[in-house]
Order: sequence, then structure tokens, then C-alpha cells
Amino acid sequence: MARFYVDISSSNSRPQDPTTLFNDMVSRIRGILKPYQIDFELCDWWSSYRIKQQLATRFSDPKCCVFLVGDAIHTHSPKAGQGMNASIQDAWNLGWKLATCIKGRGYPALLTSYETERRPVAQRLLSFDKKMLGCFRSFCKEESNGVEKEKDLEETIKEEHSSASGIEVVYRGLGFESILEAPEAAPCIRLGYRIGDFNVIRHADGYVHSLHHILPANGKWRAIVFPGDITQKEPKRRLRHVGSALSQDDPDELPFLPNSLTMGVIAQCEAILIHASSRDEVKPLDLPVVFRHGANLWDGIMIECLRMILVLLILTYTFRYMRSWVSLRLRAV
Repeated sequence: MARFYVDISSSNSRPQDPTTLFNDMVSRIRGILKPYQIDFELCDWWSSYRIKQQLATRFSDPKCCVFLVGDAIHTHSPKAGQGMNASIQDAWNLGWKLATCIKGRGYPALLTSYETERRPVAQRLLSFDKKMLGCFRSFCKEESNGVEKEKDLEETIKEEHSSASGIEVVYRGLGFESILEAPEAAPCIRLGYRIGDFNVIRHADGYVHSLHHILPANGKWRAIVFPGDITQKEPKRRLRHVGSALSQDDPDELPFLPNSLTMGVIAQCEAILIHASSRDEVKPLDLPVVFRHGANLWDGIMIECLRMILVLLILTYTFRYMRSWVSLRLRAV
């Protein structure tokens, strides 16, 4: 079975009868495929639709009591194949925020970040769809140069590959933008982006995990601490300070976090340590207690497979279809 999408745009806005429309569609297909010929015995199904690229003016009411997601806020053509993907991400972004607020683990203003985060994604989606639609329409012109149009389509897909695949959505709606004072100190961690996956070694038994594997979608906030080589005096001192601060849930002990985030978040936070020292040089019992949790009490202490000497704190909420990440620069004390 073969499927064809054909642009039948016309200056005549009056609707055509089905027979005329079908014949026009077949004629356009044959014209596009010249000098090759196409014929068929049966057309199992066909339909026509008008493409509307629209974006809602608001994603929720001012009091954040009613929310819109998916096709209710953005409509576009099916050319890019992003309709369901974007809708699922809308629902997931809103869902964990609702759950967090209902359970008292987050502040109500968190709900306003739904539109702040998802509107740029929808705008980028519509822009991508317009480019894709333009490429496909150019293919439908009988006099078009197929080689050049293929290059245009390839470049369009390459340009938006990361966002179309769903792994490079940027979220900056939680108020973290001003916290990272020296982004050049952590070039591999980008503020508001999904953190990359890499292998880590569990300190207790040497078992290798992927970072994403140890971050299940169970509704928890997580503080991931990268202290570097903790056999060194200064990284070790900073680690103790961070461990103590995370244990106390004291806003005064966490000056690198906005006040709005300390409202119950740190108390519900699961701390994970990923250091760059040798297992033989560091005893697990010498590390802060806040990192001891999980089924065997050691799931929160990991070793980097690649050494890092940066001291970073990454506060994040993980979820299955997409993980949004916020990276923070740990202030020296």
C-alpha cells in the first residue's frame, strides 16, 4: 500500500464536489511523478483537510484553575509527525506540577511555569511545521527540481533534529536563569536542558549504571552533587557543607537556591552523590548520611566513569517521556 499527501491549494475557496476533488488529486500525483507513470485499481481511502497553524493566546486561566493541552493550544499539519509527541509532553509537564502542588511539595506559582515552558516549544513546533510544509509543497510542483528540494528538506530536518526527537526542549520557567554565575565552568551542562546520559559506578559494589537509569520517574526532586575528587581537602569540605544543608532543609544553608524553591522541596529531595575519586581511597561511611538511601542504603553514592573536577549541584524533576533539568553553580563558602 502506498500513501500520498498532495497539496491541492487553489485560489478558488469554494469547496469542490468529491468526484472532482478526487480526480484533481490523482492528476496532481501523476504530474508530480512525471516522467514516471502511476495507476491503481483501488483507492482504499482518501480524505481532504485544511491545514491551520494556530497557537492559543493563553494556556490557562489567570487563576491557574483551568488548563489547556495538546491540540487545544497548538494545531498544525501532520508533516513533521510531532502532534502526539508535543501533546504528551504538554500533559506530562502539567501533570507533575499539579501532583507536586496537590501533595504540598511545591509552591502554587509553579503552575504558571507550565505556559512559560511549553509556549516556546509550541512556537518552535509551528515554525518547524511551516518549514516542513513548505518543503512538501515544493515537491508538489510539477516543475520543481527534485534534487534541490530533497536538499532543502534534509537541511530543515537537520536544523530541527534535536527538538523534533524530543531531547532538546529548553525549560527556563522556574526562575533559575540568574543562578548560574559561570556557565563556562560547566560547558557540558546547559541550563534548562536535559542532562546527558553517562555511566556511573555504584560505590558500594562497583556495579555500572547509566545516569538516567538511576533517576526513575517516581515523582521525586533530586539533588545531584558533583564534588570532583573528594580525597582533596577543599572538595571534601564543600561536600560536607552541601550534605549538611540538604539534611537540614534550612533555606539559610542553601543560598544558591531561590527562596520559593526551599518551600518543602528540599525536604522531599533525594540526594545523589557522583564523585570522581577511587573506591579504594574513600570509605562510604565517611560520606554524608543524606546520600545513603535506596534498597541497600547505597544507591545514592556513585563514582564517575570520567573524572570531573567541578563542584555542581543539579536540582531536577525527572519524568519518563522527557526529563527537564536545571543546573546550578555551587557557591564557594
